[in-house]
Amino acid sequence: MKKSIVAIILSVLLLLSCTLSSSANETDTTFVDENGNTIINYEDGSYTVITSPKAVPTIQTCATTHDIAGEVSAINHSKKGEENWRYTLIGYFTYEEGVSCVSTNSTYEVSITGSGWHFSDPSNTWSENAAYGYGVFKHKFAFVTTNTTTVDLRIRCDNYGNFY
Repeated sequence: MKKSIVAIILSVLLLLSCTLSSSANETDTTFVDENGNTIINYEDGSYTVITSPKAVPTIQTCATTHDIAGEVSAINHSKKGEENWRYTLIGYFTYEEGVSCVSTNSTYEVSITGSGWHFSDPSNTWSENAAYGYGVFKHKFAFVTTNTTTVDLRIRCDNYGNFY
């Protein structure tokens, strides 16, 4: 009796994993909107918005070198347009106008608002004039991973304090 119940439960889970398995890893289209944001549309109707880099307000000084911060975000939405999760990479830079720019630090922020989503494998680094952020978002239903999205972001700063 116990064996047949376990077999039925395993069969149901296998069926769920086959029918609910999302193809959100495969992209239908990727395009850049009028604001410079990259939009990735997935086959299941969900989408991710990668924002264009922007400055984070910092204290201004009159020194010859300037400390600034910039951020770029990946924001995933359900097919209904509801936000599932948000990953924001923040890079910190020091630049001397027209001469040089160096990344001094990086950090990241994660918020998850969609049910069933989990974040793992975080990493953030910086090198030369760039900051990098990485992580994996997984959606699980009934203990089965139905969607995996990898975030791999970069923000750079030029010798004039412009982010790209």
